[in-house]
This record gives sequence, C-alpha cells and structure tokens, in this order.
Amino acid sequence: MPTHTNMVWSATKQERTMFTKSTIALAIIVGITSGALAATKRQHSPNPAWDVYDSRGYYIGSDPDSLVRMELLRDRGSN
Repeated sequence: MPTHTNMVWSATKQERTMFTKSTIALAIIVGITSGALAATKRQHSPNPAWDVYDSRGYYIGSDPDSLVRMELLRDRGSN
C-alpha cells in the first residue's frame, strides 16, 4: 500500500514533467514566431510595388504611377 508521501511525490513529479514540456513547447513557439514577426515589413499601399522608401529604408510615399514615384524620391533628396 503506497504511503501518503509517495503519492505527493508522484503528483509533484508529474507536475514537473508537464511544466518542462510546456516550457519547451513555449520556447519552440516563441522561436518560430519571433523570426516571422521580425521579417514582416509594414505595407503602406494595397500594392507593395507602389511604396517608395529612401536609401535608409524610411517610407516616403506610394503611387501607382512610376513617374510620380521617381518624383517622390527626387523631392525627398532636396530636403
């Protein structure tokens, strides 16, 4: 017949095992999602090809017309 002490030890061992598994699962999820979140770039227009960024990566503006996008870049350089 198991004593009360053995039953408490079994529950504690099961809790530790579950805690370890949960911690490992959380670490894997955080590791996977952190790279995906860091890789996303904010989209400013419905078509990312219309977005204009300067040489430092700062958003300047958006326009579907390529001539207007060139003007945005040119105007940014004069500031």
